Formats: sequence, C-alpha cells, structure tokens
Amino acid sequence: MADPNTAPLAVAMTATLDVAPDETRLHRFLLLGTADGTYLNAEPDLTADTAPIVVEWARQRTRELVDRAVDVSDAGRAPTQ
Repeated sequence: MADPNTAPLAVAMTATLDVAPDETRLHRFLLLGTADGTYLNAEPDLTADTAPIVVEWARQRTRELVDRAVDVSDAGRAPTQ
C-alpha cells in the first residue's frame, strides 16, 4: 500500500517533469545535447523524445531554430562546439 503522505508528492513531481514545453526541451537539447543522457533518462530515450521536437521546429520554425542554434554557439553556451 502506498504511503498517503508521499503519493501526492510523487504524482506532482511526475506531472512537473512530464510537462516541459517543447521550447524548453529544444533549448535544453541545444545546450546539452543528448550524449550520456540525464539522471532521469538514458541517452536513447532522451534522443527519441527530443528528435521529433527538433524535426517539428525544423519544418515549422526553421529560421527561429537556426537563430537559436547560432545564439547558443556564438555565446559559447554549448559544452561541445
């Protein structure tokens, strides 16, 4: 039986982690990439989750995607260049 004191917290944390807007996820991808994954997601899962967002931006908001990538690169914010 789940502890009633921690169950709402677990649900709230899961909901918070699952609702990152696509724009935020794209920004994280441009800054961090997906190599080595994260604490919560393995690299293949993170790549599979992020790739459709990048493709959608490339199709729908091409210029904005390019501008964001250039801004990250020019500012030296990406760990690998």
